[in-house]
Amino acid sequence: MRARVIVVAMMMLFAVGAVQAGTPTGFYAGAGADIFMFGDADALDAGGFSSTFIGFTPKVGYQINDMWGVNAGYKYFMTNEGDGGVKWTQTAISIAANAAPFKDGCLMPLYFIAGIDMVSWEVEIDLGAFGTVTGDDTETGIAFGAGYGWWTSDNFSVNPEVTYVTGDAGGINIEVGVRYYFAK
Repeated sequence: MRARVIVVAMMMLFAVGAVQAGTPTGFYAGAGADIFMFGDADALDAGGFSSTFIGFTPKVGYQINDMWGVNAGYKYFMTNEGDGGVKWTQTAISIAANAAPFKDGCLMPLYFIAGIDMVSWEVEIDLGAFGTVTGDDTETGIAFGAGYGWWTSDNFSVNPEVTYVTGDAGGINIEVGVRYYFAK
């Protein structure tokens, strides 16, 4: 029942659109709050880690036209501390293209996301009197998902997005972000 209410509410949000003069083209800057959930959560939970990371993403992009845009962002996730003095820090560089085939003059157009995420992490283990041991790795995965832009003014939008990243460092990333477009 609860899921149906959420689905109906989302459909109503997409349906209620005021006619928009068009998506601004040109450069934009934005930022988002992220929640990243690892696909292999059991492996992390076993070490006392949370399989969910909370982070922040500044990004820049270029809106080519009403339908196509590209952006790049740097995701920084807070340090996750596990059992026995183990710390896990994760960052990601994201490069993506956005396509909005369902825009149709809507205030909140749905768009699709496809790109590459280069996920890096560093693990630090405190061995007490024996010092600290560190290790790091980087994985690259394909990212794909969807989002929508809620236009609050001619140059400002709020953008909730959900993406899935493939690979060893894969998982689901949920972001609520804002964008400011420098030109109309």
